[in-house]
Formats: sequence, structure tokens, C-alpha cells
Amino acid sequence: NTRRHMARFNPIFFVACTSWLVCFVAGQPRFCGLPAVTGLCRASIPKWYYNARQGKCLQFTYGGCGGNRNRFESREECEHRCVPRDICQLPPQKGFCRARIQRWHYSSRTGECKPFIWGGCGGNGNNFRTYWKCMGRCDICLMPPETGVCRAAHRLWFYDAQTGTCRPFTWGGCGGNGNKFNTFRDCTRRCGWTWWR
Repeated sequence: NTRRHMARFNPIFFVACTSWLVCFVAGQPRFCGLPAVTGLCRASIPKWYYNARQGKCLQFTYGGCGGNRNRFESREECEHRCVPRDICQLPPQKGFCRARIQRWHYSSRTGECKPFIWGGCGGNGNNFRTYWKCMGRCDICLMPPETGVCRAAHRLWFYDAQTGTCRPFTWGGCGGNGNKFNTFRDCTRRCGWTWWR
């Protein structure tokens, strides 16, 4: 599971478990690390909660009162609030120290890596030593196609870096990564003619 892999090795997705029930993930609301709580009442209402240990949203039965904020009406709402964003989508952060170290961050607005000054500690995972490490991790054209977490069936296009061409794939309707385009033309425009590939 890619998301679990990222949660284990990516600094922005660091999981800290304060007990066998409670986990917190850097960069997301603290309530996302709370356990599912049925509550004090005895109704039987299907809800969703974020399971920080598994890195995904799961369904549970809510009693109708009490509980905590890690409770959502739908899987989509749960994922929107609690599933950690990819580091490449995060804004650059200087951090809280006062050094002046040049680093690189990926700009999802321009689709390329840009220099910024890092303070030497803190910040987030969108922080790379070199331009090439940044592009290798964040360039959407190098990412594999991802269906996403929803179950729709939309025909989109992705850039296949192995073959150097754009190919169709089925997208589930939400999630996935940036290597998805509505048309072959959009895909080739963005990824087909990049000079360093």
C-alpha cells in the first residue's frame, strides 16, 4: 500500500502513537489520531473514522451521542480531512531555526522545483537538497498512474515515463496523484516534451 509506505518513510507523514489506541500524524488535525468511539447512546448509525495505524478511513457504528471529532458522514469527507497530503503539494516552509540554507521545493502551481531558504530545522517534507532529488520525487510526469480511493470509472491519460508516451488508464474519481489528464493532448503538452527526460 503506497500510502502506508509513505507514512512510514516520509517525514511529513510521521506517525506518533502515544498509546495503543491513539496515533497522531504530523500535518493533519489531531482528532484524526483519535480512536473510533461508539458514544453513550445506543443507536446504530454507520459513520467513518480515520485509522492512523492503517493510514485509511474505515467504517464504524456510532451510537448517536458523545464520541469524538474523528467521525464523518462519508469516506470522502474523512479522506479530505485526515488522509495526509502528498509532500509535493505542501507549501515551502522556512522552519523555526535561523540558518540560511538553500534547498529546493516543488511548486505544484508551476510544476517545477524552485529554490528557497530553509532555516535548518522544522518545516515540512517539501524540502530537498538538490533540484534533481526534488524533481525525481515530485515531477508528476515520473509518477506511476494511481486509480485513487473512489470507485468510479473515468477514462483519463497518464504519462508513462518508461515508454515516453501518454497512455489511457481508469481513475476512480478522487485521490491518486497529479499524473492524470483529461485528454491525450493535455498529457503530451505537460509531459511529452520536457527537455531533461
